Amino acid sequence: MINVHPSLLPGLRGAAPVEWAIIRGHETTGVTIMQLDAGMDSGPILHQIPHRIGADVTGGELSAHLAEMGAQALIETLALMEQSDPPPQPVPQNEARATLAPKLTRETARVDWTTDARTISCLIRGLDPRPGAWTELRDVEIKLFTPKVMEPPFPGTGAPGEVLSAEGSLVVATGPFKDLGGGTVEIFEVQPAGKERMPTSDWLRGARLKAGARFT
Repeated sequence: MINVHPSLLPGLRGAAPVEWAIIRGHETTGVTIMQLDAGMDSGPILHQIPHRIGADVTGGELSAHLAEMGAQALIETLALMEQSDPPPQPVPQNEARATLAPKLTRETARVDWTTDARTISCLIRGLDPRPGAWTELRDVEIKLFTPKVMEPPFPGTGAPGEVLSAEGSLVVATGPFKDLGGGTVEIFEVQPAGKERMPTSDWLRGARLKAGARFT
């Protein structure tokens, strides 16, 4: 039996390799054609195709692209197995380089505003469209989408999670970048609890949110 896996094994074995590739800020992922064994994504490798992860790509976009790549890689592998003499030989995975991509949990998806803006941006993009990275405002859940990291110098400072601006988009203070002080992320789409996903500008017209409010 052979299988298509959306990562470059032995990296990112498990249930959510596409999302974790973005969440962890990887620059490259890909697809692997492998033989199944008794372990979890641990069988020998027949074929791999790398893919560079775009700076603004979402989990949904990357998943769709890797699905197309995986289908093509599977066709190529089956053709080689049928036509090559000798056929391609499976290569055992290097267990020392194995990493895991565990199932996503609700706690995984919660934004930790004390981390830096790039980390938060990767989390939001990796979990777009599902399950969606979430936070709370006045004890009400809201999901965040379409982030933009605001590079230093930053437009104002604040405590992690503090709204610095609510004029058309959300500008929120984050934890510090390494050696750069406090960070800032801008959010362009949201999904309030019980409502559809919408542009942040539309939500702000009815939310009456002001600078100084704080996400938790």
